[in-house]
Amino acid sequence: MHSISVALFGLVVEAITGDGQMQKEAARRETEIDRLYILALRTINHQSTKVSLAVCNALVAKILERISDHVELLYGEALKVRKDKAALASINELKSIYLEVFESLVNLAISEQTMLKVTKYQQELLKLIQKSPPALK
Repeated sequence: MHSISVALFGLVVEAITGDGQMQKEAARRETEIDRLYILALRTINHQSTKVSLAVCNALVAKILERISDHVELLYGEALKVRKDKAALASINELKSIYLEVFESLVNLAISEQTMLKVTKYQQELLKLIQKSPPALK
């Protein structure tokens, strides 16, 4: 799911740089993530023995699915702001934050430092939203 989300970000960048119309491909990839989400829930349901771990895994899968929904929406908006350098910078920064958050999630250790990182990411996202072009807000 993560790999496909990263690929969706690549399609958004292509839409802004004007390299092509990949709307069907973006929709196909988002549908694939939806299917993987359902598969993940089934797998979690069948293999989990600890309820708390199952809930955490299901939550992570849902978050990845929601991210892909939003990236697909960004693709549609990116087509409206072709060749906009500010939009391209915003998308690249958003992708960078997403990759950092995912890496932190993979290496998650519940600690004060992890919570401070989450707060930092939230602040970065708010700043990014404020400086993004209106179509991408």
